Amino acid sequence: MREIAITIAELLIKLGRLYLIAGIIFSIIFVLFGVGKLDKSAHWELSFWGIINGIGFRILILPGLCAFWVLFALRWVRGKTKPMERNAHRILANK
Repeated sequence: MREIAITIAELLIKLGRLYLIAGIIFSIIFVLFGVGKLDKSAHWELSFWGIINGIGFRILILPGLCAFWVLFALRWVRGKTKPMERNAHRILANK
């Protein structure tokens, strides 16, 4: 019984490690090439402060990208720029 629990725990740790490694790889690629395509306000500006702000923004979003990389990968593949908010007001307006 104890060996099964240890095996399951090791498997979960390996899966978590794999998810994190995939998230880090995706985050680096996405920060360099994809963030400007999904969010038009995240384009690099050709001024000194624009570049500094762009680097700061990209460093700031890295942890969230590592955690939610699957959602951002789906948005990037589908080519959607901004998510459509779905609430009661929009649902009633579309009827």
